[in-house]
Amino acid sequence: MDPHWRLQYYQTFQEAIRFDFVGKYESFGKDLQAVGEKISPNFSKYFLHERRNSTSSANKFANFYTADLMERVYRLYELDFAHFGYSKHL
Repeated sequence: MDPHWRLQYYQTFQEAIRFDFVGKYESFGKDLQAVGEKISPNFSKYFLHERRNSTSSANKFANFYTADLMERVYRLYELDFAHFGYSKHL
């Protein structure tokens, strides 16, 4: 399977690697800050959080996802939803 569409559970070897932390794209800045602070207590002075090219795409899901499509996506990626703590609903 193309790695872009493969379940991230398998793509990131969740059964073989014990991760201390799993960040999420939607909270990337906050998650990077948390990891950076573990590396260096002074990390925040080197970190600049910018929000460029924002499309507000999270607010547009309902325009494209029907209830049937949401259910199909959920069924395909159910292991990812469960393992990474995502809700089935938008």
